[in-house]
Amino acid sequence: MRLIKRENRTGVFLIILAFCLLLPIAVMAAGPERVSINPMNPENLTVTSGKSMILESQNSIKRFSIAEPKIADVIVLTPKQVYLTGKTPGVTSLTFWGEGDKLSAVFDVEVTPNVASLKDKLHKVFPNEKGIQVTTSQDSIVLTGSVSNAATMAQVLSIAESYSPSGKDKQKLINLMEVGGVQQVMLEVRVSEMSKSLGRKLGVNFSAIGRAGRDGTLSFVSALTSPATIPAGVLAGTKISRDVTWTALVDA
Repeated sequence: MRLIKRENRTGVFLIILAFCLLLPIAVMAAGPERVSINPMNPENLTVTSGKSMILESQNSIKRFSIAEPKIADVIVLTPKQVYLTGKTPGVTSLTFWGEGDKLSAVFDVEVTPNVASLKDKLHKVFPNEKGIQVTTSQDSIVLTGSVSNAATMAQVLSIAESYSPSGKDKQKLINLMEVGGVQQVMLEVRVSEMSKSLGRKLGVNFSAIGRAGRDGTLSFVSALTSPATIPAGVLAGTKISRDVTWTALVDA
C-alpha cells in the first residue's frame, strides 16, 4: 500500500513539474509581438490599441521619451528591451538615448483602433452578410464592402459607432459600404433597321379614273405593281366617290 501511494505521489509531482516547465513556454508563445529595431535605420512602428509589443534594440537604451503619453506607453524591461503598449488611436513619436546621453533614434509610433472585437460582433449579428469589411486608417475605422439593404447598413453603422470612444478623442468612422442585392431593372431598346429590299417593296399606289375616262396614278414607291395587274401578296381596294373611282394597291 505504501509503495502504491509513493508511486501516485511521484506521478502527481511529475505532472506538476511538467506543467511548471511548459507554462512559461506557452506564455512566451502567446506573449506580445517582438520587433527588432535598428537605431541606425529607424522605421515606423504600428501597434493596435490595447495591444503591446517588445522592442529589442541592438544598442543599450539609457533613456526614452514618448511625445504623447495618452497615445502610447513605454516601459524599459532590460537595457536593450522596451515594452510598448498602444493606448489610444493616434500618432506620436518615441525617442531613445544611449550611452553618454547621446540621441540614439526617433521612431514614429502609430496606434490603430482595435477592430477585432467589432469584426466578431458584426459576424455574429449579421452571419449572412459576408461582404462587410472592417479596416483601419490611422485613427479611423473604415467600413468597406457591401450589405444587402439600406436597413442593414444603418444597423452596421450603429454598432460600429458604439465601438468608437466618446468625448474629445472620438474616432472617425468612415463608411465606404455599398448597398448591393438591389434588383435593378434595365430597359433595353432595340432599334431594327428596315432593309432596303423591304423598303423598296412597302408602299401605296393610288389610281383614279374620272368621268371623262382619264386616269391618274400617285405612287410612293416606284417599284409598285401597276393597278391593272394585281399579283399575289398585294392588297387592293376600290372606292367610287361621285364621278371618280379610286383604286389603291398596297405592296408589302
